[in-house]
Amino acid sequence: MRRSGLPLVVAIAIVLWPVSALADAGTPLVLGMAFHLILGNAVLGLLEGWLLARAFGLCARRCIWWLIGANYLSAWCGMMLMGFLFARYATDIYSGLRTTWWLVAGTYVLTLILEWPFIAACFRGTRDWLRASLKGSFLVQSASYVFLFGGYWLLSGTSLYTSMNVVAPEQITPPPGVVMFFIAPSDGDVYRAELTGSAEMKIAELDSTNLWRDHLELRVSLEDTNYWDLAVVGDLGEAKVVWSRISSQRQVPPKQAWSTIQYNSWGTAFQVGEATNSPWQLRWAHWPDVGMWARNGSRKFRVAYGLPFGGWTPYRVVHLPKDQALLQLDRQICLVDIPSRKIALIKKGYGVLALHMDQIIEPAGPANVSNPNRSKTNSLSSAAYRR
Repeated sequence: MRRSGLPLVVAIAIVLWPVSALADAGTPLVLGMAFHLILGNAVLGLLEGWLLARAFGLCARRCIWWLIGANYLSAWCGMMLMGFLFARYATDIYSGLRTTWWLVAGTYVLTLILEWPFIAACFRGTRDWLRASLKGSFLVQSASYVFLFGGYWLLSGTSLYTSMNVVAPEQITPPPGVVMFFIAPSDGDVYRAELTGSAEMKIAELDSTNLWRDHLELRVSLEDTNYWDLAVVGDLGEAKVVWSRISSQRQVPPKQAWSTIQYNSWGTAFQVGEATNSPWQLRWAHWPDVGMWARNGSRKFRVAYGLPFGGWTPYRVVHLPKDQALLQLDRQICLVDIPSRKIALIKKGYGVLALHMDQIIEPAGPANVSNPNRSKTNSLSSAAYRR
């Protein structure tokens, strides 16, 4: 075998070996990122160094070592910086796609800037090294970026934008009679609101700041085991009752109520009212690139958005009547219409749960509802909608 072909053979062997060994260790995107950051940069540096040496008649060994170091630097810096920028500017599902394309372009520019000094070092001692190094940088970065973009696009979860229509809240008619409960990020308190557009009503002061753990559950009532309490559950299973005897076991069967414990992990959607008769089965997993998926026999679709530099994690899914669902993506509570494949952001909040009015036992007086202050601070309208 010729020495010039050895780098290509080594690169192929390194790329193929971990795929089968790690196939069951996590999602494809997570594994792809781990491989890229740990070993993949060595492969890219090897291939880029070989290409640069062949194109400009340089020393292959020097180019390979310089390009390996360049790839590790740009990859780690890029992941951290772009992750920060995604979290800062991709504030909701309406800005996510636009921010993504800006970051895709920005990553390429950042790679050119960070790796150029290493490529210039490969041309040290040659004539017209500056112009040649700029040409070489554009050549190798363009070639590798096309490869990386294509690979990450295949591994990422992008169905939120490729399979769904992101619309304004007014373009989805929610099922009537559904009441949503959630924790508002503005003050950490618990609110209720009807999906048809009524104002929010605070039902309990909580001062929550823990998006990752605090959520609403139905728990067996401390006063009567035939009833359910609405409780906020946080770390170590600690619970605070925010509405005593909100419903009964006749109105919400135990099998349904117990599904409300699933949060920040994976699970089957809690079904509200007539949703128990729906042919659709809704599930989710706590990976942005996996998201929520719905299945009805051979029909299925997924709602997910997970990229190398960011995404939105699903925390809970609530199955509503009329084949609709509430999907919590980080602090975004979205309304999903399955038949039309539409999704809209309706509230900023977390720990979401919902019941039909027929399942709620309204309190005789204000004793069970604290601070019934009305607020519209988290309401969303078409003014917040941007494509």
